[in-house]
Amino acid sequence: ARERSHATLADVPPGQSVVVMEIEDVAGDRLARLAHLGVLPGAVVRVLRRRPVWIVEVDGATLALDPDVAARIRVSPMEGSSL
Repeated sequence: ARERSHATLADVPPGQSVVVMEIEDVAGDRLARLAHLGVLPGAVVRVLRRRPVWIVEVDGATLALDPDVAARIRVSPMEGSSL
């Protein structure tokens, strides 16, 4: 079995969908905002573009994320795909 990916959302190319595994070291208010927007462990996130900020789609909603936040969201590839 392959070891678990330690990729973050910051590593994901545009057009790819991934599953959120965990969110690390994000301040409480930002973490609450991410949770409110649906960025939670188990959520499927699709990266739409990475510049000038990360634009992602979660549960039909489009969000902008700071690069430092994207780098703290650990993700795993969707079943059958790879990062």
